[in-house]
Amino acid sequence: MTVTTVEDFFSWSARQNSAGSSVRSPFDIGRALGYSPAVISSWKRLPSDHAAPARLCRLVDIVETAGVSGSVVATPEMIAESLADIRVEDFFAWCADFDFKDSEGNFANKEIGAAFNLSQQTIRNWQKQDQSSRLPIWVGYVLFLFDLHADLSDSGTWVFPKSEPPSVRDIMDWRHRAGLSSYEDVGSVFSITRQAVYNWYSRGRFPKWLGLACAGHDAVFRSNSDEVPTGWNSSLNSRRNGDTK
Repeated sequence: MTVTTVEDFFSWSARQNSAGSSVRSPFDIGRALGYSPAVISSWKRLPSDHAAPARLCRLVDIVETAGVSGSVVATPEMIAESLADIRVEDFFAWCADFDFKDSEGNFANKEIGAAFNLSQQTIRNWQKQDQSSRLPIWVGYVLFLFDLHADLSDSGTWVFPKSEPPSVRDIMDWRHRAGLSSYEDVGSVFSITRQAVYNWYSRGRFPKWLGLACAGHDAVFRSNSDEVPTGWNSSLNSRRNGDTK
């Protein structure tokens, strides 16, 4: 079965139970695929023909192709594969689903940049790219982290994991957990050159987004709980809808 809308997802999740899955609800199935209960609940409030997230559509295809849909087993490798092809249009569709819009309906670039530890200019540059252009794979890891841990505050606004710029020690600890022994290994995870990684170390400074990306990588390959992966600042970033200050 191909999933393209939120209604398709709920139909697909119901089919998993009829196939004898031990997973009993869309929330359990969503969690198995990397989505928090709050995110699944938000889909229930959308029109039935609302487009499902591109990552979800790809992951369901991968799971179905692997022939393990009855048990809804999405291995870390399957999840990583689904994150490797995030397009510009996928990213901004995600932003729209989480209401990163101002009062006039335009994308709130300042808020988007703050959530992803990026500059507003970077977000504007992405908006100018062809909609089918691929974004760096680290963006997929951050989206996975946010999807997995997104929650609603008491006031009904979305909150997401937050990470401070990582230190050398943070990155060394992450490399040890991930089994990455060389600059090449680190670069291969995020599709970045060895030279770029070397430059980070030689300057003693890392990109602000790297902490979130590493936490997302941890969430894919190491985390089996509802907790934000350890080793990173796990405070939550709360936003008011339409607030771009």
